Formats: sequence, structure tokens, C-alpha cells
Amino acid sequence: MKISTFFKAATVILFAGMTAAVAVPNLNNPVEDHLPVKRGGMVVTGSLYPGGPEVNLTGTIDQIFPKLKQVYPELEPVFEPTTLSTPDTPSVVKRAPAAKPTCFSGNPADRYVIYNHALPYLRAIKSFTCSLPSGGGCTNVYCAPAPAANIRVCNPWFVTRRIPCSAILDVAEVIVKDCVDGPQKGIRGQINAVYNGIRFQVAIGTTVCLDSGSPLFGG
Repeated sequence: MKISTFFKAATVILFAGMTAAVAVPNLNNPVEDHLPVKRGGMVVTGSLYPGGPEVNLTGTIDQIFPKLKQVYPELEPVFEPTTLSTPDTPSVVKRAPAAKPTCFSGNPADRYVIYNHALPYLRAIKSFTCSLPSGGGCTNVYCAPAPAANIRVCNPWFVTRRIPCSAILDVAEVIVKDCVDGPQKGIRGQINAVYNGIRFQVAIGTTVCLDSGSPLFGG
């Protein structure tokens, strides 16, 4: 066997092994339940305002909020609706190649929990930076086991990417607006978005709430 042929074959085998080891989510697939969810929630970094104390916390926003309150005692959930864009923060959805959410029936997130718990927490941390999970897959942004409600963010690539938490909020609010589902007024849907060239997906529905610090688990 020629040396060049050997190296080509070895490269193919190595790439195949890497692909099998890490499942990269297909953000164009309308079925989001197959996407792997990593335990431990997302990583939130940065400060509430310029020059403020820096934080580096891992978990869902409901888990890390008490720790944020220790650093910023004035921080509170924000119950007023926010706009999808401000003059200095262009709308994420307007820059997304597929701005219309894909909505689902069955197993929707509890609407009350999303409206009165998840979104107020997410609005409160919008000035911070949120990390998309490395290795592909999704991570929980907010998760409540009962009544069941989940917001998660997904990353189509192997490396960690960082976006403003406000970008996740913008997309989540579009899903909430357009994807009210069923007689119980639950919410389930997903949308693909782009922020400064970084592709990501936000999904709202129900999934297992995973404990912090455990290995990868299929959602």
C-alpha cells in the first residue's frame, strides 16, 4: 500500500471515529427531542453592567439566580415584556436565515411557568454572556419538573460559542408569541437563529431536568 493511500485511509477512520463519538445536532431537523442535552446547565459569565463584578456560574438560570443575587443584591426577575431589539442590539431573529419558529403539538411546556418564571429570569440576566455547549448538543437554560417546562439552547458545532444572553431571550420570546399550543395553552417550538455569524437554536417544550455535574445524557 502506498504511504499516501495509508494516510488517507487513517484520516477517514479518525474522522469517522470522531463523528461517532460526538453527535452534532441537525438544527434543520424539525424533531428536537433527539438532540442530546448536557447535564449541568449553561455557563453564564460577565457582569450586570459595565464595570460591575464579574461572574462565572454554571447551571440553569433558576439554579444560579441565588448566587447572582449574592453578587448583585438589586437583581430581580423582570416581569415586564421586553422588545425583540433595541437600537444598539439588532434583532437576532431578523438576522436569522429561518426566522419563523417550528411549532409542535403534544408535550408542550406549561405556559404559566414559562411566562411567570422562565422568561422573567431570562430577562434579568440578559446583560450577561451565555455559553453554547461544546461538543454539539443542547444545554438547559431553564427547567422545571412539575409543571413541566424547559427552555434549552443548542450548538451545531464542536466548540463552545458565546453569545449575549439577550440573544436567547429574543428568540425565546418569538417562540412564546407564535407557538401557543392546545387547549391548556402550553408552548412548544424551536427556532434557528444567527448572532454575529454564530448559529444556534432555542427550543421550548418539556424534557428531563438533569442534575448538575453529570455526564452527557440523551434528551
